[in-house]
Amino acid sequence: MLRLLFISGVRKHILNTPRSYCRCVMPALTHVYESGPINSSLYPSGFILVHEERQCPNACVSLTFDAGSRYELAKENGVTHFFEHLCFKGTKKRSKSKIENEMNEIGGKFKCYTTREMIGFSAECLYENIPQALDLLTDCIFNNSLSNTEIEIQKCIIYQEMLQHDTDSLSILFDYIHTAAFQGTPLSQSVMGPSHNLYNFNSSSIAMYIEKMFVPPRMIFSCVGPMKQEQACNLANTYLNRNVPDPTISRQYRFTAGDIRYRDDSMHVAHIALTLEAPPFRHADYWPMLLAAMAIGAWDRSQPSGLNHSCTLAQAGGAGIFNSYEAFYLAYRDAGLWGVHFVSPRMEVDSAVSLMQGELMKLCTIITDSELIKTKLQMKWKILKENETIESACLNHAKWVFYTNFAPTIKEKFAAIDKLVADDVRRVCYEYVYSKCPVVTAIGATEALLPNSRLTGGMYWLRF
Repeated sequence: MLRLLFISGVRKHILNTPRSYCRCVMPALTHVYESGPINSSLYPSGFILVHEERQCPNACVSLTFDAGSRYELAKENGVTHFFEHLCFKGTKKRSKSKIENEMNEIGGKFKCYTTREMIGFSAECLYENIPQALDLLTDCIFNNSLSNTEIEIQKCIIYQEMLQHDTDSLSILFDYIHTAAFQGTPLSQSVMGPSHNLYNFNSSSIAMYIEKMFVPPRMIFSCVGPMKQEQACNLANTYLNRNVPDPTISRQYRFTAGDIRYRDDSMHVAHIALTLEAPPFRHADYWPMLLAAMAIGAWDRSQPSGLNHSCTLAQAGGAGIFNSYEAFYLAYRDAGLWGVHFVSPRMEVDSAVSLMQGELMKLCTIITDSELIKTKLQMKWKILKENETIESACLNHAKWVFYTNFAPTIKEKFAAIDKLVADDVRRVCYEYVYSKCPVVTAIGATEALLPNSRLTGGMYWLRF
């Protein structure tokens, strides 16, 4: 009897104790959540300095430029990605071997990445070696030797990368999405560009592009580590303060609900994406749309499924209708793409599309606050992971300043998420998803995929 009373009292205590849903997140990454303020300042030459002081032995610096396939002419499409491969292959005063030796001496990690709207270069090393790392980084970017020998070598390497890219159905699907949604505008161009452009690149064409695009008014200098704000300013004045005018480059943008399908009957599955126009990164509806994408989430056959699963789509996956699915939100400076891509067996394509459109309609009409509790926690965990390392935090700060001219702290991001309610998700989904004509892209066994006119009919509900 005493044992039963004790157990009953413990259960009552547990039930009456208010839950702290961030308790599972906070202890592991408290140092990230409690990180200091993020300062940004505009220099007279036009570039922006972003700085966050964080107590750790390492420091990271990055240079992000407003350059990418969106700003390339058709004949030079792919040149930004090409320079990414050339960056650390030699400068006018350092050979390739000398660069590698200096990297090893300071124990630095140097990385590059290219997207449709930006290219970024980062260097991470011990705090004491940051001046040497930044000197090496700027020398590789602004004084690159553009060796003809290295250019020919990289042409072969990038061509092999293109061949590898063509075997990845997901990568091709997203290229099709941009081609269909932004047809006739530079935003439809792929990052690597067509192969016939690759063999026309030479040192003079690459140098002209660098001189035009890699200028201070189009640059963001980001620092994360134990350095003070004054030290970051001194580094900027020493290595980056150049007076170069900003070229006038227009950003053409037009959304078209296109349809691209590549039928390949040798494949046993269909890769399908339904995409809609969405608000840009700096728009007030960015957070609700991101929450809506997280509400759909992602699933594949390596994860649990079955009739007892809380997600309807995962239940369908367990029944063999889906092999995988994932929602996405690609936000650009003045445009955005929101949608879902999924993989379905040949004979289940129609059922998969119907179920997915039904899930989209639920977001537009009957999503509830209780269903968003877990989704908000997932968003917060993702934000913490994006800022866990100083390298990822450095690049993330630069991305936010690039799109919004402001880098919010993690606490400010969490506050924005906590303010969201189901009404916000229903409102934005009703505005951007409900009764809208989607961009349809598909690869593989697509014979059962209905025409666009029929698919558009599934983007609304007739209820009486």
